Amino acid sequence: MSRLSRKILVGLAAKGWVGGTVPMSRLSYLRNDLDPLLQQGLVHNEVRDAYLNGFSYEAPPQLPDARSIIVVAVPQPRLRVHFTCEGRDVAAIVPPTYANAWTVMNGVKAALEAMAIDEGGRFERASP
Repeated sequence: MSRLSRKILVGLAAKGWVGGTVPMSRLSYLRNDLDPLLQQGLVHNEVRDAYLNGFSYEAPPQLPDARSIIVVAVPQPRLRVHFTCEGRDVAAIVPPTYANAWTVMNGVKAALEAMAIDEGGRFERASP
């Protein structure tokens, strides 16, 4: 594992996040695992449309020399909302991915860039 990878993983852990690095060469395995799930309809259409449409299993054009993918997991609490329906208060749980997923993804990218600024690390989201 490179010094930069170690620095990033330590930085993610300091934020309460978990991360790991995966060589770009492993993307074909991801495709082999994910495509059958999509074809069988086991991934909800809204999730597929929001996060997987247009996903490329190749290095992004902005980083053609990319060697690794960094996978980051960020805890996101459920969001409880209340609304009034026919005069009654109704509580509902909104999954965190519906509430602020893009904000979290942009924040992760900014955090990675800040952690790697001295080493010249560059980052792009894997999904457009």
